[in-house]
Amino acid sequence: MKKLALLLLIGFMAYQPSYAQKDAYVIMDIVKVKNGLWNEALYFFENNWKLYREDAIKQGIISSYKLLVNKADSVSNNIVLITEYPDSLSYRKSEENFRPILKKFRPNGPAYLNEKKRNDFMEIVVFNSYRVWTDDKEKRK
Repeated sequence: MKKLALLLLIGFMAYQPSYAQKDAYVIMDIVKVKNGLWNEALYFFENNWKLYREDAIKQGIISSYKLLVNKADSVSNNIVLITEYPDSLSYRKSEENFRPILKKFRPNGPAYLNEKKRNDFMEIVVFNSYRVWTDDKEKRK
């Protein structure tokens, strides 16, 4: 019985990686805007983060992205950044795949507004990665 259970476990583990690579992965960052510097934060994401992702979509590195902004007068002052990767391999290779894009568009580093640097106007308070489960059996073949 123990051998059968072990065999099933090994079979499941061997099957799992190929199955996982066919499901999308979503990365979500929740960014807190610091010191009321909304203009600097939005400029940064519009002129860097969004620019990189538009090119990554064209290259097939990512499937989609979203930049969600709540009202500037909101108590939480958050921006939510969502990037969807087509599969786990694309997700695991994201830094490697994005490096040439960053170099192409911003060889001297990110563009900033009012010379405020990233740590002056934002802090990533939550970072999560999610595997997207779907009932689309065709996608999993």
